[in-house]
Amino acid sequence: ATCFISSITATMSSMWTSGNYHRMQSALLRKFLNQNRVPRELSSRITRYLEFVVEFRQKRVPQSNVKYLDLLSGPLELELKVELHLPRLVVHPCFAQIVSATRTAFADICAGAVTKSSFAKNDVMISRGKAA
Repeated sequence: ATCFISSITATMSSMWTSGNYHRMQSALLRKFLNQNRVPRELSSRITRYLEFVVEFRQKRVPQSNVKYLDLLSGPLELELKVELHLPRLVVHPCFAQIVSATRTAFADICAGAVTKSSFAKNDVMISRGKAA
């Protein structure tokens, strides 16, 4: 019973600390945006995007938080990377064809060319005159 109560106390403390941290960061963000006279429309977009990202990250465990994954061998790390990216990439006919022909080529693509980026609604990803 003592262990159970201790576990509940630790969980509640962690939740309070996390909530307090997020409230503090939100307040600092609002203060920063106000002090720097960021237009209301942009401030609103920034705030909405960050609220979405924070909520999303609370629901999923980021790979960077799993320190054991740093211990994987190169081949295991690559195999994991392929499995993580495969579902989103094979919907494109080009990648689907590469995977069906040779998974090794797809693994090479994942190893050297796949990175993760976050974008908000209406963000410009590519513009004329810039290298893609």
